Amino acid sequence: MRNMVILIALLTFSCELIPGRVNPKSPPLPEPIKLEFTYQNSITLSGWVRFMNHSTGIEKFEWNFGFQDQDGKDVISNAGAPKIRFPYNGTYYVTLSGEAKNGNSLSIRELVIVNNY
Repeated sequence: MRNMVILIALLTFSCELIPGRVNPKSPPLPEPIKLEFTYQNSITLSGWVRFMNHSTGIEKFEWNFGFQDQDGKDVISNAGAPKIRFPYNGTYYVTLSGEAKNGNSLSIRELVIVNNY
């Protein structure tokens, strides 16, 4: 009888240890939430910079490129991975803000060096 109890216990616990099996009662893992980007100065077009967005879990984006247009308004974009022409060589603080699917807001600010004029 004792051997049967041990065998039943082993069978019960072994179902959880089989690789690739998912417990149907487990909730899905949440998607990680992060804001991250890189950029690249164009080699052929003066002033143009391409931004590569490596964010995850974000639904809405807003980029602020750290300079103003002729009317004095901040130059912004809501594109996921924008291309933008900066007015001249220099350093700019680019801010990427995002809203996650769960409603949380995140923001990062990175220094971007434009050197292709």
